[in-house]
Amino acid sequence: MSPNQPHIRQRRFTALSLMLCLFALYLLIYRGGFHSVDELSMYSVTESLAKFGTVNTNQIAWTQWTTTQAEAQGFFGQDGQVYSKKGLALSLAQLPLYWLALLMPSWGMLQTVSLLNAMLTALTGGILFMFLWRLGYSRQTSLLTSLIFGTATIATVYAKYLFSEPLAGFLILLTAYMLFTYRQEGGLRHLLIAGLSAGFAVVTRANNLFLLPFFGLYLAWVVWIQTARVPQGKRVSRPPSIPPKGGEASSPSIPSKGGEASSPSILPKGGEASSPSILPKGREASSPSILPKGEEASSPSHWEGARGRADSLSLTQVSTERRLISTNRTTRFSQIITSLIPLAVFVLAVAVSGLMLMFYNDLRSGDPFQTGYDLTLFSANPLLGLYKLLFSPLRGLFIYSPILLLGLIGWWQLRRTHTAEAWLLASCVGVTLALFSVWSSGEGLSWGSRFLVPLVPYLSLSLAPIVAHVIHKSAPFSLFRILFALFFVFSMLIQLLAVTINPWVFLNHLQTNFGGEFFLERTDALYDFRYSQIAGQIQMWSVENSDLIWWQPWGFDGLTFIISLFGLILAGVTLWQVNRSSNITPSATSVDATQPNAKNRSLSLPKAGEFRQLQPTALLLLTGLYLLLSSGYLLTRYQHRDQQFSPLNDPYSQALASAVNQTGLTDSIINVAQYHYHIPMNRFKPRVPLVGFAQQSPPLPETALPLLEQATQGDSVWLVTIGFPPGAPDNATERWLAFNAYKAHETWFDDVRLVRYSTEEPTMYHALNLRLGDQIRLMDTRFMQNRQAGQLLPVQLIWQPYRQSTADYQVFLQLLNHEGALVAQHDNPPNGGYTNTSSWFVGQRIISQHALDLPADLPTGDYRLIGGLYDPTTGARLTVAEEGRHTEQGRHAGTAPTSASQDFVELGIVRIMNP
Repeated sequence: MSPNQPHIRQRRFTALSLMLCLFALYLLIYRGGFHSVDELSMYSVTESLAKFGTVNTNQIAWTQWTTTQAEAQGFFGQDGQVYSKKGLALSLAQLPLYWLALLMPSWGMLQTVSLLNAMLTALTGGILFMFLWRLGYSRQTSLLTSLIFGTATIATVYAKYLFSEPLAGFLILLTAYMLFTYRQEGGLRHLLIAGLSAGFAVVTRANNLFLLPFFGLYLAWVVWIQTARVPQGKRVSRPPSIPPKGGEASSPSIPSKGGEASSPSILPKGGEASSPSILPKGREASSPSILPKGEEASSPSHWEGARGRADSLSLTQVSTERRLISTNRTTRFSQIITSLIPLAVFVLAVAVSGLMLMFYNDLRSGDPFQTGYDLTLFSANPLLGLYKLLFSPLRGLFIYSPILLLGLIGWWQLRRTHTAEAWLLASCVGVTLALFSVWSSGEGLSWGSRFLVPLVPYLSLSLAPIVAHVIHKSAPFSLFRILFALFFVFSMLIQLLAVTINPWVFLNHLQTNFGGEFFLERTDALYDFRYSQIAGQIQMWSVENSDLIWWQPWGFDGLTFIISLFGLILAGVTLWQVNRSSNITPSATSVDATQPNAKNRSLSLPKAGEFRQLQPTALLLLTGLYLLLSSGYLLTRYQHRDQQFSPLNDPYSQALASAVNQTGLTDSIINVAQYHYHIPMNRFKPRVPLVGFAQQSPPLPETALPLLEQATQGDSVWLVTIGFPPGAPDNATERWLAFNAYKAHETWFDDVRLVRYSTEEPTMYHALNLRLGDQIRLMDTRFMQNRQAGQLLPVQLIWQPYRQSTADYQVFLQLLNHEGALVAQHDNPPNGGYTNTSSWFVGQRIISQHALDLPADLPTGDYRLIGGLYDPTTGARLTVAEEGRHTEQGRHAGTAPTSASQDFVELGIVRIMNP
């Protein structure tokens, strides 16, 4: 075990216990469900991905027409389907929890996914702790700073919601942490993680694209520093034949004692070197040979040999110089390549996410650079925008998290100890503030500024110098400590108001008074603290507005409260014990066999320090297991007891279940229940597509038609409405279906109505031209001549009134076997009540569309199809009149005629085949 391993293990154990403690806190303040339509949009993408492998949000298509275009949550793609304009990353992050809930029959999908941001915020707190420790802060400073982030800032509140900002904050903090880890330890894996997290931060929220250059500059600086510190390599010593610059060649020297170079030859004591390579200062070599003192070289052979050897030495010098230059060039080139590798890894990792985002954009809009947002919503007053973000009573970050104000002072100290990291944080904060100060789009439901939630971890990092000063200050009751404690307590109380009472209640009250979200942003609510949500939460304090799942109008759930509170206490004890044990150095467990009595010591019992080392591990396992099991149990309990989603097996769920039991593989379900969208999103597990429309007067918008046409591509389609009677004039969706599909039957589940339509077009044409009564003529009919048992039989009837009718007659269709017995029946007003007979004009051609629901157990054979009209108040049918006269038989529509006087029309023969 390396010397640093215990230290690293202690750091990881502390971070893990901190994350468990924060998650236990968020489990206690959990509510589950939607608070904003923004959450709904991103959740719908998750639902579509998990069930159908698509990314459309057709199940909440109503959001495109119930708000202004600027407030709409999506846009229509090239294929006519609705797509969310939100980032994709949160929808992807929600997928594992959604899939898990699909597999667990007693868990609600929405309630399960609602735990995601609690997990992410707790994980962000753990990364913050690790980051601070790496920056050199003590364990106590790192721990307290991370707890402040998780309990006393707006991050606490957003851990309850399904907004994308907590994920963005986690990713940009992870990016900075991994880059700093690379600076300390190296390792390309850290850059890979940093690049992926930075890229996915952009996929989460597109504005994070502007942070990438600052991450890249920081990494480039780190690489440059590391390259500058790398030695240039050992310089190649000059060979003895290469004279120094400006000097003469000397013989290879052997350093002597004292550092002087001496000739390799053996010289007599006190003698001089006669070698030509060793010359007295100022003297020149007259001969390459060793000559006696005063003797000159007279033989020509001496000069010729010397000249040859000199030429050979010159060639050697040139060759060696060239090799040295080549070596230096290779070294410089390898250094450049080495410095580019980290940058390339980071850029390529970012590019992976970038390509995913471009593919997602192209899938939605056909343009890889189109996100769906209106990029013209910019303000010309950035100072007002900055004030709104930071200090306004409606949105101000420092109003809703006062403790973060101290981070401005702490950043200056951080700049002194970690200059590059401090400027990286400041750059990311600054560019985000600059962007959103000119972005004039409203934030919808927000506690403080929702746009700035991703910056809270960075601002919390700047708190560390202040926390360190408070912890290590000698005076226990200094003014600074008291001021810090006041900021901390006040910030916690503000978050307590938000997590206890639903902030949307008071905000909705403000929007009603001021005229909507965007108008609200330009009113006195930005300046007058009477409109602050902090004051509003106090005004709205009541159990009816509670945002805690265990404290609701239908009762106090004591068991849920006790289970959640015990989890928090257990996690708190674990955190305290792990932090306490980290102060004790565990005793060594290794045995030195060379020491006396080593054998006896190796058989001795573990010492107290070793038990302390095992105790935190056991506590962490126990706490993690408890939180895991309690979360699963609570999710089951929420599914059965939470009245937010109506009682279990409510009428809406019954209607959907009935449709699923009868539906085909290609069928769709159309909802007109925009105020109950959360019920199927939490409980409806079958993989049947839902298309959500809203209550709306006709005509439908042109953008709605492609959705309806796609929903009717199968054999049949279902319509589920809540609170709408048949033929309601303000139900434009049902009206469209009445004229473009064939209504078969409808079933009531309390106030929920389930209607089935056939979407197949009849192929058999039959001309009739028969009068029914003295007012209406049945001209033609179309139906399917061959059908299978269990299918729908679509029938089209063409009418023409020749006298104004004063009654509203019903259409009946019957299928009779060869014995005349009734086997299938349909009764409905023409076109579901949208073309009542009393509204027909003389001479007008009226097409009414109906369908018979054929029983699945019908024997194979030919059946008679008959039809006609009857008065629903009396049950009397209109008879088929002879020329110039007519009669009415007092016979109920549900029985076949038995008299010779015919009160029905023979429409044709239908052949039924068993599948």
